[in-house]
Amino acid sequence: MNERIRRWVVLGLAMSLLICAGFWGVAQENATPEDAEYKAVIAILCHMSGNLRLVRMLASYAVLSPIRNDQRLYTQCILNFLEGEHGKHYVALPVRSDLAETAALWGISTDGPGLIESARVLSASAARFNRWMFPGVSPEQPVYEVKNIAFLLAAVLEEAVLSLKPRSIEEAADHMRRAYAYAFTALGGVGTGVNPGSVTGLLVELK
Repeated sequence: MNERIRRWVVLGLAMSLLICAGFWGVAQENATPEDAEYKAVIAILCHMSGNLRLVRMLASYAVLSPIRNDQRLYTQCILNFLEGEHGKHYVALPVRSDLAETAALWGISTDGPGLIESARVLSASAARFNRWMFPGVSPEQPVYEVKNIAFLLAAVLEEAVLSLKPRSIEEAADHMRRAYAYAFTALGGVGTGVNPGSVTGLLVELK
C-alpha cells in the first residue's frame, strides 16, 4: 500500500475512534438518575425472579422428601434465600452442588440481598414505577403490586419457619405446600390475566 494512502487510512481510523469515544462520553453524561434507577429496579426484579424459582424448587423437594433432616435442609435454604445472610433465621450451609448447578444452568445469581430485603428496596421506588410502565397505569397500582409481593414473601417466610418446628414429615410438608403456593404466586407468570402483583407481572409492565 502506498505510504501516503496508509497514513490517511490510519488517520481516518483514529478520527473514527475519537468520534465514537466522544459519542460514548456524551451518552454517559446524558444518562439520568432516573435511567440508573430503572436499571437497578429491573436488576432487582430479575434477581428476585431467579431466587423465587429456586425457592419453588426447594419447596417441592421439601414436600416430596421422605427424610425429615433433608426436609429441614431444604427449608433452611429457603429461609436463607428469603432473609439473606443478615436475617434472623439465616444459617450458613455448605454449598449444595445440585443447587449450584441448577442456578448456573438457569443463569441465576444466588449472591445479593434476600428476597424480603429486595422487596423493601422496590417499595422505595414503587411510586415512580408508573413513569416506566404502560400508558394509563395509575401511580397507586405499582405501589399495591409491590405490597402484594412483600405480603406473599412474608407468608412464605412464616410457613418456612413453621415447617422447621414439627417432627412429623407430613405436618412439615403441609407448611411447605403453602410456602410453594405463596412463592408460586409471588413469582407469577406471563399471560395469566389479572394479577394483584407479582415479580413477573412487574417485569412485563416495566419492560
